[in-house]
Amino acid sequence: SSYLAFKGSADQGQQLAGLFVGLRGGADDDVHAADLVDLVVLDLGEDQLLLDAQGIVAAAVEGVGADAAEVADTGKRHVKETIEELPHLIAAEGDLRADGHTFTQLEVRNGLLGVGDDGLLAGDGGEVTDDGLEDFRVLASLAAADVDDDLLDLFGVDKRSLPKIVMSDARVGEFEYNGLKIPICGMAGDQQAALIGQGCLNAGDSKITYGTGLFMLYNTGYKSIISQNGLVTTIGYGIGGRIVYAFEGSVFNAGSAVQWLRDNLGFFRKSADSESLAKEAESTDGVYVVPAFTGLGAPYWNPDARGIIVGLTRATTKAHITRATLEAMAYSARDLVSVMEKESGSKLSELKCDGGASANDFLMNFQANVIGVCVNRPKEKESTALGAAFLCAIGLGLIRPEDILSLRGCEKLFEPENDREKYDKLYKGWQKAVERCLL
Repeated sequence: SSYLAFKGSADQGQQLAGLFVGLRGGADDDVHAADLVDLVVLDLGEDQLLLDAQGIVAAAVEGVGADAAEVADTGKRHVKETIEELPHLIAAEGDLRADGHTFTQLEVRNGLLGVGDDGLLAGDGGEVTDDGLEDFRVLASLAAADVDDDLLDLFGVDKRSLPKIVMSDARVGEFEYNGLKIPICGMAGDQQAALIGQGCLNAGDSKITYGTGLFMLYNTGYKSIISQNGLVTTIGYGIGGRIVYAFEGSVFNAGSAVQWLRDNLGFFRKSADSESLAKEAESTDGVYVVPAFTGLGAPYWNPDARGIIVGLTRATTKAHITRATLEAMAYSARDLVSVMEKESGSKLSELKCDGGASANDFLMNFQANVIGVCVNRPKEKESTALGAAFLCAIGLGLIRPEDILSLRGCEKLFEPENDREKYDKLYKGWQKAVERCLL
């Protein structure tokens, strides 16, 4: 979600609030600021006011009068939590001109536009963000790894309201602690940082993160390939002055399906118990679970799809359903791998994994069998944090990019079985189940 953060006087804040409230009433051919912004947070000293994209005051937090918003206590608590979760909403002091209804007319000299993952780090030269994060603002040119002037003109966004774009390994400033000056270096989004942490530095390298959802990044090298089959083409990272691109595929529901078995159906007390329960069944006995609770993500992109279980018989047990739920993650990964291999023109040689479900040996074994390549689980499961540390070390000259693989380490390698016909047949059953889900 995108936001605009503003810091200034209460009068200025109320003026800006009034501006956003009135934006929806303009001409249809205008591109309005509210069309670009999901949240507006006004920082009025100790007073904070949260507005949504419609320009409606959502809630008020201590100090903003009741005339600004009529809200329940629950609403106030929600807004407090929202603001606490966005500590990086910062902007420089300055004068506000609120005499216009678009960003073309409004000079946002004391505001910054950003997306939820933006670093907006205050470096020595002002606020900065890295090239990978800038890509998600939808104002960037993939080829230039910079904001696109045509897009800025189209949406009426003043370039001065955007942070400076830097390389992922850039040294952007320093802070002082106990008399020591500590450099600030290394910036990346969570999935891009995990790509670094997993050592995916060459074209064809890929990593997958098993969380509530499932996220796969596939390094395409120095070439930006526009996907024709439901993948997101993104900037992976920038190191040493060069930009590396990647495919990204996001599956909406993965670990959330295991949580559903635990919390809604009461199959087990802890998510980790899903492994032992799944092993009680030698196979799913033809059962497939497609956990499209919130629609299907890549490569299908169908928000109207809903979850289904197919192949049920009187002999079906919770062990079969649990096993089928875990196997669904592996099939979803193969969906992504198949498209990424086709569009990149290269074959995956190994898949590196992280995230909570990567600790499940049954899933990792099945994953290797379904995609037909080794699955490499690292010693350090927190690949995002490790990637950020690697970027910092590279930027400071402490290590070289090629040192990452030896520093990462492998905790366990899961090798696939040779029976490709068996797993291809199982995957075809998954594809049929997905087709029914899409009806």
